[in-house]
Amino acid sequence: LALGIFLSSLDLAIVATALVPIANSLGSFDQSTWIVNSYTLTYTGFLIILSKISDIFGRKSTLTASLLFFVVFSAACGASQTTIQLVIFRAFQGIAGAGMYSVTYVILFEICPPENYALYSVMVTSTVTLAVLCGVVLGGAISRAGSWRWIFWINIPIGCVATAILVLALPNNFPSHHLPKEAGRRQSWARLPSAKTLKRIDFLGTALLLGATILFVAALEEAAAGRAWDSGLIISFLVVSSILWSLFLGLERRITLAADVCESVLPWRLIKSRVAMGVVMSMLFAGGQYAVCLIVIPQRYQTLHAMSPLQAALRVFPFGLTSPFAGTLAAGICKKRQIPPIYFCLAGTGLQMVGMSLMATAPTSTHVFGGFYGYQVVAGFGVGLNLILLTLTIPLAVEERDRSTGLGTLLQARHLGSAICLAVTATILNHSVRSHLRDILLPADIDSILKSAERIDLLPLAVQDSVRHEFGEGYNLGFMALVGFAAAQLPANLLMWRREQVLVN
Repeated sequence: LALGIFLSSLDLAIVATALVPIANSLGSFDQSTWIVNSYTLTYTGFLIILSKISDIFGRKSTLTASLLFFVVFSAACGASQTTIQLVIFRAFQGIAGAGMYSVTYVILFEICPPENYALYSVMVTSTVTLAVLCGVVLGGAISRAGSWRWIFWINIPIGCVATAILVLALPNNFPSHHLPKEAGRRQSWARLPSAKTLKRIDFLGTALLLGATILFVAALEEAAAGRAWDSGLIISFLVVSSILWSLFLGLERRITLAADVCESVLPWRLIKSRVAMGVVMSMLFAGGQYAVCLIVIPQRYQTLHAMSPLQAALRVFPFGLTSPFAGTLAAGICKKRQIPPIYFCLAGTGLQMVGMSLMATAPTSTHVFGGFYGYQVVAGFGVGLNLILLTLTIPLAVEERDRSTGLGTLLQARHLGSAICLAVTATILNHSVRSHLRDILLPADIDSILKSAERIDLLPLAVQDSVRHEFGEGYNLGFMALVGFAAAQLPANLLMWRREQVLVN
């Protein structure tokens, strides 16, 4: 299960660091960003959908199929001969990655007793952090040492091992394997594809959710790539996405209230739950802080201090290690002392605001500022508290029948938050760099260094320090924006408040 989460998270980061050699090999740099975007779009769009599909067709079959599809399309990605082929195969790989991620989360919370939720939440968060850090390092290392195709082919043996372990170790009728033999057999038959089973699937709701999510994330990806927010493409994507979201919510309400054979992708009772929505909204912003720090902090060290990808990745360890440690500590205290998680979430939100504010005021000279490591610890402590405790809270705050959907919704909110925060910080960086360097560099040179920070070394020595300084200022403005996203968690945290607080028993 951990291998599945590791692989799906690894592929979110590893390809981004090897994008230039991939584009050079396939000869289509103008389309290269879609190699990353296609995976992100389908990955984010299918998180809720596949967690719900596992309710209908079973956890083991859904996860096994996801792993096998991931292996197959990883092989196809490695064998791609054109950028278009790679983009298409990456989209299918993203669907499989979403299943590996969301269904594994559901299984982990079903396979362990509630008293071990804290331990498993920490394990998953640590696995995701390790995967992202490894992705940053391995992407550049593999593409430099050999062919970029091994970035995808390395998934094949690991995926096969994970599939074999899953098939052998997980009971066929999980999580109903404890039922009497005859009852278990009937339930297994009920999960096989049939006309009756297919009637349970909310096809229209699935299509609306998928369209709304993909268009929304696509708009954010285009903004992060440098397209103006007021461009016709982004505005049309956001408008159509809003319409689809409205139709989706209306449909889910009707299906839930009708109580028919068809099962809602996102039950209305879950949407109406103030506590559950408070958890989801909090995760939307906390997930964004986490993603930006893991991706932008190494970029800052590469750009401002001219470090290699490996050196830069090692510099984010204060944040990456503090996050799971803080969550582990808080989860243990919540369980042992019976302290409601909401108190730690409020404290975590405050620490995020302090940590991001400190990073936003860091010096922008080319000399490494040691205090930035301490700032990472403060921010990492705050983010870690919220990520792990919110993950712990959702299965305790919803009905048992909505647990898989609740977890899927939480994960989708986390990745939507990542897309939002990354798009905003990238837009701020691009605007800041362009506005301050237009008197120093040609527009083509600015475009070039925004695509690859390594190209700063090709500029005249007289301007390199000025360019790095302006990048540092742009990153600081991005961290200041994250202070606002951290503050937005406060009202979301307060939605979780109730007379009898959720406790980790």
